[in-house]
Amino acid sequence: MSDKLAYLIFLLHLASLCGFLLAVFYQRPRLAKLAMKIMLAGLLTQAATFTLYHWEGISSATFNAREFSLVLSMFIGTLFLVFQLFTKTRLLGVLVAPVVFSLSAVTVMARDDSFAVIASGGYIALHIALTVVGEAFFIVAVLAGALFLIQENLIRKKRAVRFVRLLPPLDDLDRINHISFISGFPLLTAGIVIGAFMVYLGGNTSLLYDIKGLWTALAWVFYAGILFLRVVLGWRGRKVALLSLGALLLLLFLFLASMNSPHSWHRLI
Repeated sequence: MSDKLAYLIFLLHLASLCGFLLAVFYQRPRLAKLAMKIMLAGLLTQAATFTLYHWEGISSATFNAREFSLVLSMFIGTLFLVFQLFTKTRLLGVLVAPVVFSLSAVTVMARDDSFAVIASGGYIALHIALTVVGEAFFIVAVLAGALFLIQENLIRKKRAVRFVRLLPPLDDLDRINHISFISGFPLLTAGIVIGAFMVYLGGNTSLLYDIKGLWTALAWVFYAGILFLRVVLGWRGRKVALLSLGALLLLLFLFLASMNSPHSWHRLI
């Protein structure tokens, strides 16, 4: 990826982040709308960059840290914007924008060959795509749950009045959490199944115990558990928000711990 394009994406998401923060500080919903438009510009730039990059065959053989961060941030931002079509949750951008911005920073700082994995086969590309999108849904679900907890705490302490023009309905946040879990779980499941199938075809079953693979499997277990509590037992609101946030913090810790492991054959997804 061109460094100039990486910096452009970085600056667009930085501007979007600043827009959301200013919207909260000055209580200006129009600033949040502007921040969403800037985020959309950044996401479109990312999509065009990634498409052209691969169309020209520049990165047909590997999928590296820069590309992983580019794709994951692109899906997280896109999911947030899509949810705006049927919810009133612009303030969620205050949590989404820092995540998208942080990932875009990786596209600037990471080398093209860092954490590169072979991604030339169709099954591998599908495995990567499904797993990344599934993880993006999980992250959006957790961010919606986090904002739910923050807003509920403000309401309980009677501090929500000053943010009344920006605060989204709690039902909308819970709806995003619910839809994200339901949508992301089958995608992550399919990604894991395809990955295991590729390992089986390769005949190296020791890869099933790869640290990063185990991390993804653990994410699936949390995913399944939370989905079971939501769909079967009818949990919603604060309980699910706390559980999903705790799950993400634990998975993030495990991910960072395994990221530099010499025993992992793929340290991206």
